[in-house]
Amino acid sequence: MSRQDVFGWSYPAGCSGPPEYYENDLCEVCGVDPDDCECPECDMCGSIGDSDCYEKHDLEPAHDSVDSYCDWVGVAPIRACLRATEKWSDDGLLLVMRDGRRFHSASNKDRLAAEELKPWERISKVIVTGSAWDDSDWVYEEEVVAGNGWSALEQARDNFVDALDEHRLLTEKEEEDEK
Repeated sequence: MSRQDVFGWSYPAGCSGPPEYYENDLCEVCGVDPDDCECPECDMCGSIGDSDCYEKHDLEPAHDSVDSYCDWVGVAPIRACLRATEKWSDDGLLLVMRDGRRFHSASNKDRLAAEELKPWERISKVIVTGSAWDDSDWVYEEEVVAGNGWSALEQARDNFVDALDEHRLLTEKEEEDEK
């Protein structure tokens, strides 16, 4: 009886089994398969997707990084950035990282947890959230892709302000009509 008859398969001489496959071999920076990695090449060492290059070789973080977001807001580090967003705005922001972690500007717990974020970590999307705080059930939510100059986020935040103003006008009109 041959080996193939017993097990239903055989490997060529010198091969002990199927090639190893690692499901968790994702880029540590952008979180995608290394073949599809979107990270820049390090000018110093030529590495791609190596988080050490951001700290040791001053590699510039990507357009959708925590650092880029903080630069856009004008406040750093990220904990202070989220706090400033909450304190000086009517809307709230929910940052969704590429690995699925979420950090809401209104949550002190999330702001504290955000301290662990590295400046080079990538943000997948930002969700603009808000409510009217007028005993109505009016809420707003708009999701935008992170980065690219943050213009989509700026537009979504403007959309929230416009929608909230419209809600307030309609509420005032309804109250006047009731009198």
